Amino acid sequence: MLGVCLLMKKTVVVSLWNDHATNVGQELLDNADKFPIVAIKSLKVGDFQVVSLSTLSESIVLVNPDTRK
Repeated sequence: MLGVCLLMKKTVVVSLWNDHATNVGQELLDNADKFPIVAIKSLKVGDFQVVSLSTLSESIVLVNPDTRK
């Protein structure tokens, strides 16, 4: 699982599944001390007591994406 700090300064949990957990998850663990920026497209939203997000097979997860316009 990945804790994400939103612009609203609230934290939401993002669960990474399957290939996202093994590939991106390891990259995030390796770079956790650098506070990486994570961009995710196509998530499942859960709302039981607190909001949670989960990756799907079609999710696209980018770590430290190029943000130049």
